[in-house]
Amino acid sequence: LLLTARRGLVSCDVREHSEDVSFSSQLALFRDANAVIAPHGAGLSNMVACKPLTLVVECLVAGREINILYAVMAYKLRLRYIGHSVRQARQDAPMSVSADEVVRLVKTNLSPSPSP
Repeated sequence: LLLTARRGLVSCDVREHSEDVSFSSQLALFRDANAVIAPHGAGLSNMVACKPLTLVVECLVAGREINILYAVMAYKLRLRYIGHSVRQARQDAPMSVSADEVVRLVKTNLSPSPSP
């Protein structure tokens, strides 16, 4: 996903979130992001650090279109939330996401930065 995102979103600084860095570094990563792409999980709670209008794409198991917890959280924080149902993804197995599909989703929904 990272390589495809870097190729497909050339105007973006694509970074990877790692639980191996300090909590403050994780929050800084979310704070500086214009878009966050993540599988469903506790790591998305870091969206509390996102600035308003940040795009949040949550990858969900097949058949799930929205996660009400993170959708409401995003709404309250004035973020733009998209639940992305990943075909053939199951709750009890690793998730395999189509990188091209996610990049298209981000490109379609990421508005350009306002001019100063």
